[in-house]
Amino acid sequence: MPTFRQLEIFLEAAADCNFRRTADRLNISQPAISKHIGQFEDELGYPLFERIRGHSPTLTAEGLALVPKVRDMLHARKAMVPSTRSAPEEGHVELTLAVRHFLFENDLMTLLSTFLEHHPQISLDVKIYDKTPEIMHALETGLCDIAIYRGSVIPRKVSRIEFLSSMSTSIYAPKGFIQDLTEEMPDFDNMPFLLPPEESEVTEPLLAALHANDIHPSNVVGRSQFPRMLAEWVARGRGVSPLMDMHMRSFLERGLVERIFPLSYKLSTIMALQDKALQPAAKPLLACLRKELGSE
Repeated sequence: MPTFRQLEIFLEAAADCNFRRTADRLNISQPAISKHIGQFEDELGYPLFERIRGHSPTLTAEGLALVPKVRDMLHARKAMVPSTRSAPEEGHVELTLAVRHFLFENDLMTLLSTFLEHHPQISLDVKIYDKTPEIMHALETGLCDIAIYRGSVIPRKVSRIEFLSSMSTSIYAPKGFIQDLTEEMPDFDNMPFLLPPEESEVTEPLLAALHANDIHPSNVVGRSQFPRMLAEWVARGRGVSPLMDMHMRSFLERGLVERIFPLSYKLSTIMALQDKALQPAAKPLLACLRKELGSE
């Protein structure tokens, strides 16, 4: 997954368009800059810089479009770093939120940044995890006060569990990719499929839902743990993908994709709370999270 360090290095390199200069400013080696940028490009599935031997790298159109988005992400991340306080103020609460990176970046980063700017009485430390079991461990060992995740796992030793939403899933294809569905069902098994990584906890239930519809993908052409990246790939014509309907609304409205048929798989968004998160001072934050994630 792209790390915040990779995002920072990309932004610095985009400003310089000279990896040597960026390396000197950041006091790291030029190969390290190239490695971070290359890993970021591998995650995205497209180049961010044009590299021609003997010339400085230049941003591609995709790289140029990504710059303001990355800048906003880093600004939002910085806004959520808790400030140092000599003593807690009356009515002030300090909380720790555990969340997986894709949920944070897709749904919560900008929301929480704006919320915290208007609620200085709440300090929020966000801990990003790669896997849901790591979030369960953080909950059960007291490393966080709030955990938000998607799945069906119910943690032990928590004060409250809230099911915020249950999101429906459908197979999506690029607009015009599949013709005359009403006359003859296409051969989905051999279509180019875009899926989450094999190790993702959503992959197994998604495949089970596909198998229940007699679909057994044999031609997986790309994988990403970021739903929006999969959606972008579908819109670009790379293949078909089982995706949450909520992630595809804007793509449908713009006429970039088409919904083929719904799947039985639904993914729950769960919020687990410890005692500290149930204090009156934390109510505005919980209300904000419920409103944002409980709309389905």
